[in-house]
Amino acid sequence: MWETGGLPRKDDGKSAGKCGHDPLRDEEREKPWLEKNSKAHKALQKIVLSKRFLNTFPYFTNFRYVGYKLRNQLAVIDFNSHRNRQPCKNAAGEIVHRGQYSKHTKQWRPVTVLQPKDYGYIPTLIVKIFEEQLKTGNVNRKIVRGADDPRNIAANIAVMPRPSIEHLVQVHKSRF
Repeated sequence: MWETGGLPRKDDGKSAGKCGHDPLRDEEREKPWLEKNSKAHKALQKIVLSKRFLNTFPYFTNFRYVGYKLRNQLAVIDFNSHRNRQPCKNAAGEIVHRGQYSKHTKQWRPVTVLQPKDYGYIPTLIVKIFEEQLKTGNVNRKIVRGADDPRNIAANIAVMPRPSIEHLVQVHKSRF
């Protein structure tokens, strides 16, 4: 918000107080600043600083299909990396168990305690992500939607494209 009007960056102690990039030089800046207190600047302030927008913004970023798909893929990687964990053993060499209560059966049952998870695969995963990013190009490139992206679903259930309104009015026959 501060950069739109050419104002100095703010440090209120609550946030970073600045953008993630270095200050733009005049030759880098292609668009002019918004005039402070201009109609456009006030409209932008009203939208960006509205309480409703700020409260719902996490939902827009956290619950998109791409994020959902990514979280599921990471869960699969985590599960596959830890599915063969060995049970913990005590000093006597016996397998360690703990009790778990079932609400359904209203009974306690023993559960084997497994070795702690080892996240040694994470550095390799990060390296592969960066290598793939280098292959595919700049992060600012246009991303093509996948075939399974829900945004590709038609807006309605019709099997044929919608004809023009004029045509619909022309062929419509009313009983009245």
